Amino acid sequence: GAPRTNLMHDDGLSTQIDWRNKDARGNAISNKKRKRMNRLRKWDTQSKVSDSKDRTLQGALNEIKRMSSALGVPKNIQEMAATLYRQCLDKDMLQGRSIEGIAAACVYAVCRVNEIPRTLTEVAQVSRVEEIRIKRAYLYINRELNLGIKPSDPADYLPRFIGDIDGIGNETESLSRHIIEKAKEEGLHSGKSPPGFAAAAIYLASQLCGNQPTQEDIADTTGVTEATVRKRYQDIIDNGDPDWIHG
Repeated sequence: GAPRTNLMHDDGLSTQIDWRNKDARGNAISNKKRKRMNRLRKWDTQSKVSDSKDRTLQGALNEIKRMSSALGVPKNIQEMAATLYRQCLDKDMLQGRSIEGIAAACVYAVCRVNEIPRTLTEVAQVSRVEEIRIKRAYLYINRELNLGIKPSDPADYLPRFIGDIDGIGNETESLSRHIIEKAKEEGLHSGKSPPGFAAAAIYLASQLCGNQPTQEDIADTTGVTEATVRKRYQDIIDNGDPDWIHG
């Protein structure tokens, strides 16, 4: 049979009744047998999800697969998110909290652990809960399970962000990375949103390279608010060393 997977509530070990109403030779079965098979499928489904814990787990894992697919997250990372959710369930961490919020937080957490640049806003956009609830659930999981996830690096977002913005290329990416590294040396990124800081560095670099994307263009592409791009850009201009700001 198929290998075990944490993405299914029964680990993928249970049998399945084929949905096609055909016999072993591929011939259509009679109406009488079709009705019998429908009853068997219904009983089989009910027997696999026998209690509320199984139903909760099944729903959460379906959410993890749905969100991960929308975010373009690979299968092995989905497996890790499912494993993390199971840990939360085993430790009774769901009481008083949204199942969807914990599931979304697990997806976000494993992306952070594996340095996959997906912002909290992006996760919220494909989830069924508000961003603030996902953030709270993520902080709770990180603390209770001692995941030790460190703040993400703004530079991790550069390739994907720049690849999605028209009219800029390798020179802008290289200068953006230079700006971020120098800003980190001076601590300008401390306490700032990494995606927002990356977006501001891209805007500054694009201006220095003679590119034309506006703050609005960059904000729309990166999922960061235009106000955030403007504030972080001004922080760099006001507090950064002019020597490295201009390359």
